[in-house]
Amino acid sequence: MPNKYIVTFAAPTTNGDLHIGHLSGPYLAADVFTRARRLLGDDVLFISFSDDYNNYVVRKAKQLNTSKEELVTHYGIQIENTLKKADIQVNHFMKALNNQHYREAVHQFFYHVSNANTLFSNFSEIPFCQDCKIYGYEAFARGTCNYCGSSTDSSQCETCARPPVIDQIEDFKCIQCGQQMSKVPVEQQFLKIEHYRKYLLEFYQKKPLRPALRQFIDTVSNQSNLTWAITRPHEWGIKLPGDDTTILHTWFNGIAGYYGASVEWSQQQDNPTLYRSYWHSPDTTLVHFIGFDCSFSHAVVYPCLLSEQNDYPKDIWIHTNAFLNLDGHYFSTSRGIAIWASELLDYVSADLLRFYLTLVAPEQESADFRMREFCDTVNEKLVTSLNEIMRIVENSMQVQVDEIPNIEYYTEQLYLLREDWIASASKSTFSMRRMGNVLVKLIDLMQEVALQHPHELPRLFAMYSLMSLPIQPEFSRKLADYLGLPEEWGLNWLRNGGSLPQLPRIQGSRQAPYFSKIAEEVVEKFAFKGTEYAVI
Repeated sequence: MPNKYIVTFAAPTTNGDLHIGHLSGPYLAADVFTRARRLLGDDVLFISFSDDYNNYVVRKAKQLNTSKEELVTHYGIQIENTLKKADIQVNHFMKALNNQHYREAVHQFFYHVSNANTLFSNFSEIPFCQDCKIYGYEAFARGTCNYCGSSTDSSQCETCARPPVIDQIEDFKCIQCGQQMSKVPVEQQFLKIEHYRKYLLEFYQKKPLRPALRQFIDTVSNQSNLTWAITRPHEWGIKLPGDDTTILHTWFNGIAGYYGASVEWSQQQDNPTLYRSYWHSPDTTLVHFIGFDCSFSHAVVYPCLLSEQNDYPKDIWIHTNAFLNLDGHYFSTSRGIAIWASELLDYVSADLLRFYLTLVAPEQESADFRMREFCDTVNEKLVTSLNEIMRIVENSMQVQVDEIPNIEYYTEQLYLLREDWIASASKSTFSMRRMGNVLVKLIDLMQEVALQHPHELPRLFAMYSLMSLPIQPEFSRKLADYLGLPEEWGLNWLRNGGSLPQLPRIQGSRQAPYFSKIAEEVVEKFAFKGTEYAVI
């Protein structure tokens, strides 16, 4: 029986397009994981949605002097197109704006916790700018996090991932005018996280986690009487059921966004109840891919919300990532330190970019993207090494591989690489960085074999076609077509081990796939220029 998965990536905020830092984290990782699990025979629903009701949308619309609706429509289309250009293929990407499925799902999860008596009302002292007439919530104010001392908004700290205690944030200033904010009393709805403490402790007790998330969970677990505001003072968002004056927090709505996207996807499949076989099945595994700063909502709040219904998924895994920097600098679109993924993908293939991003993925600590290093790496490993192997394969393609006995050395190496690949595709130990390095090792192995046993390269290249599919889907498909591989070729070996599969005879009429070298002009176009990037 295949395993059943729901895979999500954190909903992108529709206040801008995606840069390569975004791709290097949850977006590419979720796609690689999904493709790997399907390759292993699993049933995966891969979904996400656009975070259209985030407060940063309101701020951006003010800056551009446009409506919020026009802004999220424009950037929602851009984000979806960028995902397609990067060959990130979700089953469904729901647009949340004015979406009935989204609103109904948000209300559904609110009712779950409301009926469980885990909500309470209380007045909070909320920062307010008297000059600008705006609340200092999320996008419109920053101060000093009461937990770690870093600069933060009032929603969640990007450094420590904890939601700051809003009346303990120091030096809270308005983003628009720079003035210190005053505080006004506002009634809010709070979720009693303390109610779920025992559940969360048992949930995470033996679960393998990346080190940063483990430390975060341990820290939050030691915090007593933990509560979390699920409403915010603003006019932009999903209103509380039966209360047109209260807006639900966009981070509370996230799990409902994934659920609503699944409902909408089901209707598009002409099977309105299909989503239930995923969301209302005890056999389903839910896997979230997020930036570390989203840890509180996804790793603390959402398991609590799902626990309120017996048939929601309980096998939940969260894979976080740190930040990808550019040439040692933090991404900053305001200072021109950014490379937009869509623009770069106009000049380089998705497979080249995906390959490199897996090798520098910031899975456990911050990493760096350098345009020159990107160019040198893919030109060396793919354009030079893999293309040379391809030429040798073309010259030897008339030899029947199944007439040549297995070579003990590389057979053993293949089994080791297979084990590494399987571990990298696991829900508990997933690592696209590790999977990318399997491909690097396989290329190195093929170079060794090419010196003494070139006639064995077609079989090794077929293995590369199989194992590279999650990271280089287009090249994998073209290579499989060139080698004449049946759709199911190699899957039994990948899933179960055993004897190496044999190849069909390669037909000379098929066109061999080659990678194109990244031109020096492209490197120069996107290279760091000291204070800003050439293309922003």
